[in-house]
Amino acid sequence: MEKYAEIPHIDKEFAESISPVIEEILKLFPHQKAVFATSPNRFNDIYWYSWNYIKIDDAEYEADFGDDKPIQSLKNSISIIEKNAYHIFSMLSDINWRSLFAHSVDFPWDDEVLSIQIKNSVVYLTFSTSNNTDRYHIFKYDPIEVNFEYLHEYPDIDIALEDNFFDTNYLTQNF
Repeated sequence: MEKYAEIPHIDKEFAESISPVIEEILKLFPHQKAVFATSPNRFNDIYWYSWNYIKIDDAEYEADFGDDKPIQSLKNSISIIEKNAYHIFSMLSDINWRSLFAHSVDFPWDDEVLSIQIKNSVVYLTFSTSNNTDRYHIFKYDPIEVNFEYLHEYPDIDIALEDNFFDTNYLTQNF
């Protein structure tokens, strides 16, 4: 399959594998906006490195350039929200969600960003590239069917990490 030749379809195996993590996110962060993102090479700079990002409401934690201390420090935090964020990050890492997703949509990783985003108890999965193409996709999680419904191709990678993604007006106007 040519990379990005079709709208990605997320298979049932990925949805079932990530479902317990999503349930845990909804349990631990019932009223917060939350983003959990990962990429093998978010910025495609000189160095290849693993990038991870967590955002809970306005608090952001980013591990990049091989330095995962900002996220690892959450493990020993006195804040229950930070400990819970680390717990979710660990769950995602344990199931190897990036590789599961790549297998699900049948493509090799390059510099794509994968994120789970929650607002008002609605779960979105975004898939985007940081440099090489202009294909950015968003899916909505259906907890009853345990699957992801394709919503739309969206125009800008940074929507995945900015507050305007969480704006209900943005979502309803664009999907």
